[in-house]
This record gives sequence, C-alpha cells and structure tokens, in this order.
Amino acid sequence: MEARLRQTSGTEEDERVEFTISDNVYTVEDAIEACGFGWFQIKLSVVAGLIWVVDAMEVMVLSILAPEARCDYGLKPFEESLITTVVFGGMFLGAGLWG
Repeated sequence: MEARLRQTSGTEEDERVEFTISDNVYTVEDAIEACGFGWFQIKLSVVAGLIWVVDAMEVMVLSILAPEARCDYGLKPFEESLITTVVFGGMFLGAGLWG
C-alpha cells in the first residue's frame, strides 16, 4: 500500500491521507505459496509449540510448589504469594526487555 499525503491548506485539520492499492499486495495464502511450507516451517512450529507447553507448565508448577515451600520453610501466606508474584514480575520485565 502506498500512502500519499496531500495538503490542501496550511492547517493540520485539512490534511488528508489517500491510500492506493498497488500490485505488490499479497494475501497470506499468496505469501505462503511464494515461500513454501517445508521442513523448516514444521520444525519451527514444533519448537514454538514445545516452548508454549513449557511456559504453561511453569505456571502450573508454581501452584504445586508454593504450598510445599510454605510447609517446608514455614513461610507466611504473604511470603508464599510473593514467590508467584516475583515469577510473574520477572516475566513482565523480561517481555518488556526482550520483546
């Protein structure tokens, strides 16, 4: 898509953006046909799926380990919830830093 800015007068209110569709526009199906779907895409899907499973397991393990840590170390309820909070805080900061 090409965007052309046309200014009719000196004010910002009168600016208009016109979009024209050129011949270089592809649909998702066209892009997949152009690059193909082979072993690389299959491996990439498997690796991404495994990472997704591990991420889900991390949250599940937190619900199992926090009560055990509370019993073993004599943690207060506040300290038990702090374990989960720190993990999610790390996810929040990591997502912001690494994208």
